Amino acid sequence: MKDNNKIIGIIALSELKGIGPAFVKKVVSKNTFETNNTIQEIKEIITANNKQFDDDTIYEAVESAKDIVFKCKEEGIAIIEFTSEDYPTLLKEIKDPPSVIYCKGNLDLLYNKTVCIIGTREPNENAAKISERIGSFYSNTNWAICNGLAEGVDNFSIKSNDKIHNKVIGILAGGLNYNTKKTLLKKTAENAEKTIESGGLLISEMPPDKKEDTFTVVKSCRIQAGLSNGLILIQSSLDGGSRFTTKSFCEPLFPGPFGTPQTHLWLIKHWFSASRFEVKNATFAKPKTVDRNSAKARNSVQHRITRRFRQIF
Repeated sequence: MKDNNKIIGIIALSELKGIGPAFVKKVVSKNTFETNNTIQEIKEIITANNKQFDDDTIYEAVESAKDIVFKCKEEGIAIIEFTSEDYPTLLKEIKDPPSVIYCKGNLDLLYNKTVCIIGTREPNENAAKISERIGSFYSNTNWAICNGLAEGVDNFSIKSNDKIHNKVIGILAGGLNYNTKKTLLKKTAENAEKTIESGGLLISEMPPDKKEDTFTVVKSCRIQAGLSNGLILIQSSLDGGSRFTTKSFCEPLFPGPFGTPQTHLWLIKHWFSASRFEVKNATFAKPKTVDRNSAKARNSVQHRITRRFRQIF
């Protein structure tokens, strides 16, 4: 019951206008929402942080949270809040981890070594072939493949001979009750259903009934990055949606100017040793900064990526 109260409290807090994951991360600890008086605890939190909401607004947020929990139970959707031991460790490291994640499928994949394979929705022939081959390689070596299950590179990387690999993690931008409420685009919903059938896992920050839109798609990109030990960008333009995932993945690795790689395509040739990932060579299609390709920069990249790929073997 305490766990349920906490989930309701965190969802209700997140429902209040102007309160986001970063604020929830700041004010909620393992000891928060341990009583049955969720409304009073929320009042104390917002008062202590100089925020103002009337009683009716808080009450409505709590009732909405209860409805969400009820719908999830009906749909077989698990809810994991960010102070739980079940919450993925890597995801906690980003600056604004989702306050709760909604999950459906094989939860064991939350703890599997994971590679994020992403790119354009309109890949050329070579990119499509490369996506499928890289996806098959990682699937055959016991990695989980993570992306948004969208058209294009996402779709090609999770399949072999049109069959979805058995360790796929789909990060969705809409509610997980896509079968009854059409919360996802048609192709994404098809891949989501096949992912479940193949023993994969679906994750969303969005509650049931929430339809995906441009804003929620961008928000979901940081979850793809946060769950993954590594990221492979197959093909993308400078203004493609993949830049959001790439930026989120790079932020903890490349503080400062390394946060946004200014390239059309970043090709990384790499090899695995017994316990670490190393960059062997990096080629930038359109390098904007000479320093990024310098020996010093490559050493820094190698050191930080090695940390990111820690304890995966």
